[in-house]
Amino acid sequence: GLSWGIAIVIFTIVLKILMIPLGILSLRMQSQVSEHQSKLAPVLAEIKAKYDGEEAHTRIMAAYKEEGVSTLFALKPMLAMFIQLPIWIAVFNALGEMPQLNGESFLWISNLAYPDSIGTLPFAIPLLGSSISLLPVLMTLVTLAAAALLRDPHASEEVLQGQKRNLYWMALGFFVLFYPFPAAMVFYWTFSNALQIVQQQLIKT
Repeated sequence: GLSWGIAIVIFTIVLKILMIPLGILSLRMQSQVSEHQSKLAPVLAEIKAKYDGEEAHTRIMAAYKEEGVSTLFALKPMLAMFIQLPIWIAVFNALGEMPQLNGESFLWISNLAYPDSIGTLPFAIPLLGSSISLLPVLMTLVTLAAAALLRDPHASEEVLQGQKRNLYWMALGFFVLFYPFPAAMVFYWTFSNALQIVQQQLIKT
């Protein structure tokens, strides 16, 4: 008897709870990467300033070996993301194709199966069109909030700022990508990211 909007809220919460172990694993992996990056950054900068060519390459490889990591260690946190990827694809496919969502309203959203248009511009914006949608804006604000609240005690200030810049660019990219998506998909992703912020603040790495 619940609305489909409430059903999406409940589903998102349950799914986030079930994926907490993967979230913890991802945060711990990222902390380990940040710690190694903070130690390697000044060493690599010094090598690049003093040497070039084969000599620089040899010394860089030696620095990685001394730290006990490979040159691909920064990709380690992506392992947890790849494990979650099939789940995200399945959820997006379901929310994007469910006929039950067509005609269903929730909050200001008149139809969960279509973008949550709240107005129309007198002109079209490249990649975005002329429709004004609120959910992609909220989604972007949530991602920017996640970047602003990002804390990593194992990362140097330089590494932390780099991580935040990546999140800022990701927010912009997702805004363009998700803008024409059905409201159900964008709402799920927005709410899921909001829960992710809460999780990151509660879990200490």
